[in-house]
Amino acid sequence: MAATTDLDPTARSTLAIVGAVALAFVPYTAMYRTSREQVRNWVRARSVSEGLKEDIYRFLAGGPPYGADRDMRQFVDRRDAILNAAGDLEKYDAEVTAEQSSQAEKRPTAPLNADEYVDKRVNQQITGYYEKQSRRNARRAGLFRQCVFSVGLLAAIFGVISSGTAGGFRWDVPQWIPQLGPWVAVLTTISAAVTAHMAAARYDELSVNYAATARQLTRLRDRFDSDPQRADQAVIEKFVDEVESAISSENETWRAAWTDEKTAATA
Repeated sequence: MAATTDLDPTARSTLAIVGAVALAFVPYTAMYRTSREQVRNWVRARSVSEGLKEDIYRFLAGGPPYGADRDMRQFVDRRDAILNAAGDLEKYDAEVTAEQSSQAEKRPTAPLNADEYVDKRVNQQITGYYEKQSRRNARRAGLFRQCVFSVGLLAAIFGVISSGTAGGFRWDVPQWIPQLGPWVAVLTTISAAVTAHMAAARYDELSVNYAATARQLTRLRDRFDSDPQRADQAVIEKFVDEVESAISSENETWRAAWTDEKTAATA
């Protein structure tokens, strides 16, 4: 990769501030998910955060639209455009925690060469986010499926015992056994509620999507690493663009699905 010089202090400060602003939208993504307006604002906040992070890494790695020149004015203009579109969400800046502020300070604020970009962005997204999220959602899906099975089995057992019959035979049972009957309906309702939650949370779908994005980024990384022209600026720019586009595409798919389902549920 072509040699680069460190950014001046003003540029470094600008990048640090943008990183902090991106994190300012993160805590909001865990709040107020019940009303239509709240869901819309939550999705917008996530979109702003991801958009800022993407543009930061495009700038630092010299990807499109910046290239090796890294025009700071162009970066600031694009940053302002993103933030101005979500100015009404800036009131949530005060909710950034000390831990999240420290995370912002750890984000790179100096130009990244190809190897640094792979390490700090690509590998982190693969192992630190997508693979981890895929496993987490797979575990959650398995846990809820086991819960549905167990509750359903218990409801069936309660139903048989409370009726005092099995295989056409009857037997004397303690007086408290018939009282299990009403619990069959309760357990059935619980099973249906858990199943509905699984469908709404989309654990299986999210696990598959995260794993697919991790594989896509891995293929892009491996192809770039094996490219004999990997030091060429045009090759680097193409690689950065493909990586950021893949991440953006996954985020957009997730946001669209979440908005459609949650908005419909709260209408």
